[in-house]
Amino acid sequence: MISQEQLFQIRKFALNLDWNAAFNGNSKGNRHLFRVVKKALELSKEKNVRSDIVEASAWLHDIKLENIIIGNKSINQERLNKFFNKINISQEDKQLILRCISDDKSTEESKIVKDANNLEKSGPLGIVREIWKRSQLGWHTERIVDHLPSHLQIKENELHTKEAKKQASKQNKETQDFLKIIKKQIKE
Repeated sequence: MISQEQLFQIRKFALNLDWNAAFNGNSKGNRHLFRVVKKALELSKEKNVRSDIVEASAWLHDIKLENIIIGNKSINQERLNKFFNKINISQEDKQLILRCISDDKSTEESKIVKDANNLEKSGPLGIVREIWKRSQLGWHTERIVDHLPSHLQIKENELHTKEAKKQASKQNKETQDFLKIIKKQIKE
């Protein structure tokens, strides 16, 4: 079982990476991880899962984002293992967390964390996040706007839990008119 103190340390570690390393520090202060944790814990309430693993994994789910931006797509195992050892995370819990933050979808905890993250990338807020992210990568407006409908559909298709699918469908329907207006304005 992961203690509250360990969860606090995980939160600090994850926020430091997200705010100071990812996107060269340009995302400092964003609330993405907070929203993903909240959503993951909401989705986990109706499931027989370990909420401590869900919460820890939700904080750490973007650990590889720092590396993706600079070109290395692998999870930074050395840094994570050193951190886990420092805060005395058990080997079993370490493995469960690593499964959740990798591409593994074999546990309910990992499905919940992935769904919470994909819900964060759906709907109106998902559009704002994707526009910001793509602009940081040098994409121009027209390219971003062309990309948005497929981005939202991909995120919705990647969902696993019934509740997450329901929420994403509702959010994405609400954004369709907005996307149509943007496309119309760009053509003018």
